[in-house]
Amino acid sequence: MELFADECHTPQNTDQRVLTLAHTLEALRPRTDNGRLAVSFVMEEFNRRVPKEQSFKSAKAFGAFVRSHELPVTDSLHDANGKSRARCLIWDQRIEAFIKRILNCSVSQDATEKSEQWEEWEV
Repeated sequence: MELFADECHTPQNTDQRVLTLAHTLEALRPRTDNGRLAVSFVMEEFNRRVPKEQSFKSAKAFGAFVRSHELPVTDSLHDANGKSRARCLIWDQRIEAFIKRILNCSVSQDATEKSEQWEEWEV
């Protein structure tokens, strides 16, 4: 039985790090290098956007986080974004869909929260 038809209610979307990943990828979109972003390059930008206790210490750990959201990471090593011999995110439809889904859910959740606030104030 499906309790929620709305994909915005999946547990992974409530994680602030997932939202930060989507914003980071969106910001780095123009910096793709031959359709790739070095995982360590994305991690550096991601870490700038989160509190220190939520940052990643290694590109390997960050790569596992990215893969856990079914985003494509190369098996082979490439030169991209000033990084040598790095695993890379492959910019494709999966990344586009991830950004769209997470950011749309974020906007939807923000609107719901604001609506609930207004309802509380009107009482």
